[in-house]
Parts: sequence; structure tokens; C-alpha cells
Amino acid sequence: MSVEPLRRAIEAAGWRIRVSERSMALVSEVNSFQPDMVLLDVNMPGFGGAAAARLLSNLADSGKIKPVHIVVVSGIAEELLAKTAADVGAAGYVSKLQGAGTIVAYLSEIMRDLGVLAA
Repeated sequence: MSVEPLRRAIEAAGWRIRVSERSMALVSEVNSFQPDMVLLDVNMPGFGGAAAARLLSNLADSGKIKPVHIVVVSGIAEELLAKTAADVGAAGYVSKLQGAGTIVAYLSEIMRDLGVLAA
């Protein structure tokens, strides 16, 4: 799935979204936008989503950025996706092979579980 259908579905759910297609711009985007959640593609161009997740976590731990909930997204095998999410301390993971509506429903569930959205 390309990013555009997912972006539209997220906006339709009433959420604000910014898209950064390169990991090098991610820290700047997170710092200026201050999102509650960051979706990271494991195969994100640049240094990759897993490395970007570790970087965001380290920056949040050092107080340089607001802590964010990370959800790893990819089209890779679910077992590998689950392991990657666990390795980087992500709040969850979701396959890009699912439809945008299913992904948004899953993200809503995670946000409710984390107390970011009302139940």
C-alpha cells in the first residue's frame, strides 16, 4: 500500500498527519509537529524505520523531544514485523497488506489503550 490511501484514511478519521518519506527528516518533523503517534515503515528510505525508532526513543529519553508512541508498519512477514516492533519498544505493529480502514481501526485501538483517545 502506498502512503496516500493511508494518509487519506487517517485524515478522514479526524486526525492530523504529516508524512515524512525519509528518515533523515523524521526527527525535525517529530520535533516541530509533536505527534502522539509515529508510524514507521521498517523499510523507510534512509537509515530505516527500526533505526529511526531507536533514535526517537533515545532522543525522548534524553529530553530532546517529546516522547511519542511508535507503531511499526511494513509489508514484511508478521513474525519479523512483531519481532522488530518488540526490539525497538514500539507500542504496536501493523501490516501494510491490510486495508487503510483496518489500519486506522487498529491505530485507534492502540491510542485508546494508551489513553490518548477517549474510549
